[in-house]
Amino acid sequence: MLRMAVEDMRRFCIAVLTHYGASERSADIVADQLVDASLRGLEAHGIFRIAEYARHMESGAVKGDAEPTVSVRAPGVFQVDGRHGLGQVAMMAAVDAMTDALQTQSMAAATVSRVGHTGRIGYYTEKLAAGCCIASIFGGGGHEKHHSVAPFGGRRGVMGTNPVAFAIPGLGDIPVSVDFATATTAGGKLRYARDNHHQLPEGQIIDRHGNASRSPEDYFNGGSILPVAGAKGTGLGIIGELIGYALLGEAGEFNWFLQAVRLDNFGDVEEFRRKSELFLKKVNATEPASDFDRVTYPGQREGEEIARTLSTGVAVSKSVHNALVQLAKDTSIPLPMIADVGF
Repeated sequence: MLRMAVEDMRRFCIAVLTHYGASERSADIVADQLVDASLRGLEAHGIFRIAEYARHMESGAVKGDAEPTVSVRAPGVFQVDGRHGLGQVAMMAAVDAMTDALQTQSMAAATVSRVGHTGRIGYYTEKLAAGCCIASIFGGGGHEKHHSVAPFGGRRGVMGTNPVAFAIPGLGDIPVSVDFATATTAGGKLRYARDNHHQLPEGQIIDRHGNASRSPEDYFNGGSILPVAGAKGTGLGIIGELIGYALLGEAGEFNWFLQAVRLDNFGDVEEFRRKSELFLKKVNATEPASDFDRVTYPGQREGEEIARTLSTGVAVSKSVHNALVQLAKDTSIPLPMIADVGF
């Protein structure tokens, strides 16, 4: 297994992003988010994405030097215009504005529009939840460009993967974090599977004729992704599309709606933590079913993975390594040593 030291990965990401026009501050924000995903083992949103971002900035599809504007629409309510810049930068502008407002407000909300890819959206709900909040995000609005997901009962894609995320404080510093596409999989995971010659689990995609398939190539040759949980996933996806498209208008990748509510509006935070700990430990103590080694709550495994990855380095697949080598050649930025550690 190829592995890269975490700080080396972060420095390489920053160097690439600034090479293509991002400010140091913007590159820092994006690199933090990509490295965080890789630390958690979520490679489809990790350093895997850096070559894609470089292409988007080089082509002008994403403006690396764009600075988002934040408008106050009402007390604790914000509208962020990403101005076709890096998605992470605009999303963090929203999170920062909401976090400041939550110091004096009971709740806060924001919309984010006209942005590039935003990375793992659980990253933002987790940051909001760290302030003793319940946080949620809905995304959508890109159906004219990203009509990849078939509605329940359909055989052609009509909307994007329209992710949703929810977070609330959990055990210690690992929140309960639910972050998923309203489709059975996400575009980044399909590209990762194709690039690494992986077959897909059954029930994720259909080919262009509407037949079930496990080959990622069938998706890229005119197929569609199926909604997660049938009609339930379609319902969540449509809500995201109506917010992102009908309400917020022009979308770059997706448009976003973020909301956070302080827990102390409804009860004692310390009592909440005590009861949460009792219940989550009960979840962990559940006898695992066959083929499972243990039972965890959403976000727990990824949170625990961080400590291990910090010591071993981030796993880098052969396809990602090849993309990084090409990126280093294109930019003349030295690629940090990537070791084959043999496990």
